[in-house]
Amino acid sequence: MRKWPGYSLTYLVLFLLAIATSLPFIWMVLTSSRETYSLLEVTRQLVPKTITFENYRRVLQESPFLLWLANSLMVSISAVLTNLIFCSMAGYAFAKMKFFGRSQLFLILIATMMIPRQVTLIPLFALMIKLHLINTYWALILPSGVDVFGIFLMRQFITQIPNELEAAARMDGCTQWQILWRIILPLCKPALSSLAIFIFMWNWNDFVWPLIAVTDADMRTVTVGVSIFEGRYLSNWGIVMAAGVMSVMPLVALFVTLQRYFIQGVAMTGIKG
Repeated sequence: MRKWPGYSLTYLVLFLLAIATSLPFIWMVLTSSRETYSLLEVTRQLVPKTITFENYRRVLQESPFLLWLANSLMVSISAVLTNLIFCSMAGYAFAKMKFFGRSQLFLILIATMMIPRQVTLIPLFALMIKLHLINTYWALILPSGVDVFGIFLMRQFITQIPNELEAAARMDGCTQWQILWRIILPLCKPALSSLAIFIFMWNWNDFVWPLIAVTDADMRTVTVGVSIFEGRYLSNWGIVMAAGVMSVMPLVALFVTLQRYFIQGVAMTGIKG
């Protein structure tokens, strides 16, 4: 009972912060359900008098929005799978295997995280041209195949796994690959879930590179597709918000599904905050 006032104040502050951070999403959902004429009113109520799904219908009928969603899903899921495979192997090598120049190579990889992505866009575009991959799905997938942050995340997590587990596995006759796939990776579920959410979110929200690498309308990702609903002089914000709501739902569903592993993975890899 003596701690009750402190707990109450803490929960009150957290509740207010949760409301503040969710207001933009709530406003987007409410705006997407308004009729067109109500969007032009000078003074508007927070909750519209009439709820309509006309904006969602127009998005689906006037554009290949489902195709854009499928493109984003394919690109994001492909990036997640490649990062989970290669980042886990690289993280295991840097964490548990001893080889010449391990620390120096890891520092070089970490240093590349300081390079702004905008600096690499032109060289990457030139490389894709030489490989004849512009305006293909490979141009969207390959640049995101391995992320240095994923290597760092997996290395930090695997470092905390006791070496005695590896020694016991070797005494039982396990090879290096068997130790990785049967012992290390099952213990890395929180880190793998965190990495999957990060990679999926980054690729799903990516706008600049898909805009540059793809010109075919049927190969657009959802972020590029949503941008076409904004006009140069006038925008129908109801349609824009409806497209935004539908584009963000896969991210919300993924986070809700992996929320427990995500929080545990971030907490145990030492990158909180």
